[in-house]
Amino acid sequence: MDDRSGLDRLAIAFGPAMEGTPDANTFAIVTRAQGASGPIADLASVRRQVSEVGVFQSFLASYRDGEAAGETVIE
Repeated sequence: MDDRSGLDRLAIAFGPAMEGTPDANTFAIVTRAQGASGPIADLASVRRQVSEVGVFQSFLASYRDGEAAGETVIE
């Protein structure tokens, strides 16, 4: 079930108070507006998106390490 108007009200009412807290990112993800990536449908979707972040972070770390060592990573 999608309660977009309820999530919008929640974000407006509590968003400023959540900023800077340990749960700020979680709150932002759960209450985020529907954008180009679409709504988060369920917990499995959240887990899938989070796991993709880890893949990209690993890639970027490897890329940066290779550049720091003077390796030609991509030509």
